[in-house]
Amino acid sequence: MLRQKIYEGDSVVLSPMNKQTGLESYTSKVETVYNNATVLIRSPFISFDYARLPITELYWLNLKNSMIRYKAAIWNYLSKNKAHFLQLKLLDEGEKVQRQEVFQLSCQIPSEFKLLKRGGVNRLISNESNEGVLCKLSADGMKLMTNLEMEEEDSVLIPFRLDCNE
Repeated sequence: MLRQKIYEGDSVVLSPMNKQTGLESYTSKVETVYNNATVLIRSPFISFDYARLPITELYWLNLKNSMIRYKAAIWNYLSKNKAHFLQLKLLDEGEKVQRQEVFQLSCQIPSEFKLLKRGGVNRLISNESNEGVLCKLSADGMKLMTNLEMEEEDSVLIPFRLDCNE
């Protein structure tokens, strides 16, 4: 039994288990799920063409919005209506990704934020902006350094943008 069911439309990241292959990680979407053991995903697209992934390698299939990953192997390449797909065979029941295995981006992004208080729902405490520095970004959170004294149940609203075209 899988720990978390995979659904059609889920975003996934396909990564080689063997880092020495030189293969990258690729983001895709689940097209079809067959009996929770085989998954059809759209072939990842890179450099104006579909990524040619070796059928002999083993891969991690990470559910993008969770901390669950599956061992997977490419079972088949399929095409229909000019779209290309990878049929992946799931080789295990999934495992929780350890925190240190999640990619973390170290950075120093000066940020303004507003403090929210939890009271059933997040609500703005005041319209006052506070200053801090985003030091780390990852799939499971971020690290914000600030001089503002906060409580554990507090949360913050941080508008920021990553410019990837520089």
